[in-house]
Amino acid sequence: MQDDFLDLCRKIINQKYFVNPVVEKKEYSIIDKDTIACMDATAIEQCMPCIFFYLRLDYNGNNFVDIYYYEYLPVSFCYRFVLEKNKKLSDYDEKFFLRISRKTDVVVNKNNINKFLEDFDIVFPETHIVGYKANEFGKMLEHIYFSFIHQVPFEILYKAQLDNFAYNISDLEINILGTTPSSIMDNLPLKLLRIINQSEELFNKWYLDEDKFNWINVYKYYSSYIEEIPNDVQWQYLMDLFKVRYSVEFDRKIYKILKFSCYDCIDKYITFCKNRKRYTTYLTLIEIPDEEHIDIGLYRQEKVIRILQQEKELNIELRNIYNQHWDFRDDEYAVFMPRRVEDLLRESLMQHNCLLDYIIPFANDETLILFMRRKKTIDKSFITLEIKNGCLKQAYFDQNKVLGIRELLFLEKYAALMNIEFNPVDIYEYDELIMIEGFETYYNEYIRRHERPIFSIDGEMSFYQLTIDDLVMECD
Repeated sequence: MQDDFLDLCRKIINQKYFVNPVVEKKEYSIIDKDTIACMDATAIEQCMPCIFFYLRLDYNGNNFVDIYYYEYLPVSFCYRFVLEKNKKLSDYDEKFFLRISRKTDVVVNKNNINKFLEDFDIVFPETHIVGYKANEFGKMLEHIYFSFIHQVPFEILYKAQLDNFAYNISDLEINILGTTPSSIMDNLPLKLLRIINQSEELFNKWYLDEDKFNWINVYKYYSSYIEEIPNDVQWQYLMDLFKVRYSVEFDRKIYKILKFSCYDCIDKYITFCKNRKRYTTYLTLIEIPDEEHIDIGLYRQEKVIRILQQEKELNIELRNIYNQHWDFRDDEYAVFMPRRVEDLLRESLMQHNCLLDYIIPFANDETLILFMRRKKTIDKSFITLEIKNGCLKQAYFDQNKVLGIRELLFLEKYAALMNIEFNPVDIYEYDELIMIEGFETYYNEYIRRHERPIFSIDGEMSFYQLTIDDLVMECD
């Protein structure tokens, strides 16, 4: 099919191909025996067809491409192709060359092709050769050959780095007489062509899509947001987003995250944005998470939505359990009991903590939640407290950060006034305690104030200076 298409191009277009002389391989020296022996050994070892590429100089100092193709089954043979600028292969060589470019069972040495491409790009920059991988050797062969003989429309597409389009051109509806990539490809914008071309997977999606016009609509709708060529995941995000464009807006942060993400994340982020738009008041307080934390972000959204669905009933319960007894202020801090679901939701989302899991138990009077604030900024979230069974169980800053000595001293005073049990080692784990600067000194003073433990050392009664390690042993 490709041969027929190539013949059609040559009949329709009057081009340089017909005046290009045929390469005479006898004019070029054979590569050295050691290299041939190495290639030969590789082919035997692989037991599969192999191909090798070299950039060499002829007797006149002109660069040419030397290609060796090996097969050992069913019959052992080696075939050589010489490609030189403005010279065509013989009819037999060309057909065989193009058949090899379509083979998928050929072994290519990665070091060989990488070194060849590096040298080739330096010598022939006008061909705009791209960084082909070993499994893309067929596209590379066509790119070089059609660029050397100026075979349009192949040359135009390959030089525009549209290798997937050029390689599959015989299967596409194109304008053979086009002189630019866009005019060849039904006036599709070059940027859109490069988006589609960037991976075989994306190209195949476009090729198999009956509604190709939809791709143009997506491109036009989001073109102002597309600065660089989006990768396949980012483009799929735009395709999916276009379907729900009236309910979900483009988000640049998500777009950037998806550059390094997978397809599975797309639906999650679109769902995340749908929820945000539906419950703007609260869910906009949940920051857009990275790929690693998107599931946690969705979980938090779902918790908020379930709580909002019960908001009326929960507010009634909160009014019933409200007790002003827990309110207290001194010159610096204030503690009070929240009265509404709205207060609890804002506290949880602003503090980025697990308070969402405690709202319903709190409303059911299974635990007690209190807010601790700075007196000067009473409306700004500061510390969240949990009291259960008469004990202070939790006390954290935002993102579950441990308190400092200043805040612990206030809570010590507050606990005494409210007649609740307070002991820092019951609130925090060992790895949290060691994060509190000056905790060992504070805790020894706390012990002196409250328990005054005296130990017998060498028969004498004396105080013993506790360390954090002692506290952990004591808790165990």
